[in-house]
Amino acid sequence: MSDRIFAVVNQKGGVGKTTTAITLAHGLALQLLKDQRDEHVLLIDFDSQGNCATALGISPQQASLADILVGDAKVTDALVSADRSDDGLPRSNWWLLPSDQRLAETKTQLIMQQALNSAMSIMRPSQTQSSVPLLNLLEEKLGSFAARFTYVVIDCPPAHDAFSNAVYQLADAAIV
Repeated sequence: MSDRIFAVVNQKGGVGKTTTAITLAHGLALQLLKDQRDEHVLLIDFDSQGNCATALGISPQQASLADILVGDAKVTDALVSADRSDDGLPRSNWWLLPSDQRLAETKTQLIMQQALNSAMSIMRPSQTQSSVPLLNLLEEKLGSFAARFTYVVIDCPPAHDAFSNAVYQLADAAIV
């Protein structure tokens, strides 16, 4: 299998995207452990409902995906181990990048900033803008970090927005 970054997508809510993303990440992590490979799986919760952490029984750190996207935190500040060996749930090679309700506001903020930068570049073409286009934002913020993992699974929100194309840019395959 050459695909290693999977986006679990559907525009409808309540169809099992989070369950599918968690089950896929769990299965991949178990297979890597079974094969005795020292490789890891990353689950990225790109849904502002933040249900991945809840479903895994994980209390996220203070930083989340929202903080990473606006540059207030590094990926390592938000990364949480999914290992719960003490509770009988060994997942030593599985990591979560959690989300929370701030992600919705962050997305709006970034979309507005992109629109403002586009308008400014039309009005003042000689001034360069330093922001990353939304299409490339996830690749810019997460791409090199995600490359450290054998597999990455992205749990997407039940909507198609300006960030959907950024998810597709980062992912190798989409699971609908």
